[in-house]
Amino acid sequence: MTIPLAILAFFAMALGLLGTPVWPWFTAFLNGQPLHVDFAGFSEPGLLPMMSATTLIVFLGLGIGWRLYVTRRFPRNGDRDVLDRAMPTVFGWLASRLYFDELYQATVLRWYAQLAAISGWLDRCLWGGIVAAVTTGFRGLGRFNKAIDGQWIDGGFDKGCEELTTTGGVLAWMQAGRAPGYLRVLAVGVLALVVLVLLAATVTGQVKL
Repeated sequence: MTIPLAILAFFAMALGLLGTPVWPWFTAFLNGQPLHVDFAGFSEPGLLPMMSATTLIVFLGLGIGWRLYVTRRFPRNGDRDVLDRAMPTVFGWLASRLYFDELYQATVLRWYAQLAAISGWLDRCLWGGIVAAVTTGFRGLGRFNKAIDGQWIDGGFDKGCEELTTTGGVLAWMQAGRAPGYLRVLAVGVLALVVLVLLAATVTGQVKL
């Protein structure tokens, strides 16, 4: 585990040097400007005190680590850590990752769990019921539409087609192109007309039967 940490620390420091205000290559790359060294970048307000403080903290941590783990006898497997023997409370906090996992579990994860439970209840009881009601309504509307279309519209259309077919057959029989047929139709028409005239005259009293 020491070697990966050393590699990570090396690149963190080396890449940090590439982003100094003296040589702002990344800013120049983003802005499309020519890159040049400018020591005036250190003149920004508060920059040098911040860099000095962070550098001091880094070397202070390195010195404390060297003092605790290098100058003393290296602990064998099973021995308590040097920091654990010197400051057990601090070591316990650090070993427990400052209890961030427990805090995250007690706050954010619990809130997400409650939100998931509320969302599940809404999905089962509210949104699911609404979807089921809408589905049932449209299903009933479809059945009603099918009944209207099948019994009334299609039935009326089919009945009309049958009547047209029958009437067409009668007209086709009447328009057969044969003289005896025309004479029979003419005789029936004249007879019906005579009957209507006699009935009208009888009603008006002009003819007494």
